[in-house]
Amino acid sequence: MRWLVGLGMLAGVFLSAGCTAALLGGGMLGGVIISDDSVEYTFSADLQEVWKTCIDYLSQNGEIVKIDKEKGIIYAEKVFGKDYVQIQVEGKPAGTNTLVKARKMAKLLPDVDTAVKIMGYLIKRLEK
Repeated sequence: MRWLVGLGMLAGVFLSAGCTAALLGGGMLGGVIISDDSVEYTFSADLQEVWKTCIDYLSQNGEIVKIDKEKGIIYAEKVFGKDYVQIQVEGKPAGTNTLVKARKMAKLLPDVDTAVKIMGYLIKRLEK
C-alpha cells in the first residue's frame, strides 16, 4: 500500500513539473506520441500550411540553420535561447505527420519539454 501512495506522489510531482513524458517513459497521449527527446503528431492541416507554420515559429524563437525541403526537415539552434531542434514534416494520405526533436547542452541531452512546447503551439495554431 505504501508503494501505491509513493507512486501517486511521484506522479503528482512529475505532472506538476510538466514532465509527462518522463512519467510515461514514452508513449501516446491524446494522439501525440512522446519519447525521450521527441513528440510526434499527425495534423489534418495541409502539408504546406504545417511547413510554413513550423518555419515561422522557429524563426521567431531561434535561428534556422538549415532547411532540407527534399527530406522535409528544418534544423534550428538557440531555440528559446538554448536548444537544438529538428522538425520533420511529411505528407501522408491520412494527414501531415510532424516529428519535433529537441536536444540541449551541445546536442548531448534530450529535451522533451521543448519538443512538447513547440508541438503544443503547432497544435493550437493548426487544429482549429
